[in-house]
Amino acid sequence: MNIDNIEDEKLLDVIKKSHDLDLSSFSFKILLGQLKTKIEISEDISVATTAVKELREYVKKYSKLPNLQKDLSKIFKE
Repeated sequence: MNIDNIEDEKLLDVIKKSHDLDLSSFSFKILLGQLKTKIEISEDISVATTAVKELREYVKKYSKLPNLQKDLSKIFKE
């Protein structure tokens, strides 16, 4: 899975709806919660853009972790 091929709007939607996701990776769950909180606190569009960038960087860095792979497959149906 190439995270760069996923649209920003789709990733932002994942962040905003993270509380509805049943995730295996605890660190991924924590990250999504932190990003969601940042977006909710600040209505500035640059915060949302930065959150999407952070999510992309996290996925790129930890994409080999089995639990993260499982979660991403579940989220993006791949």
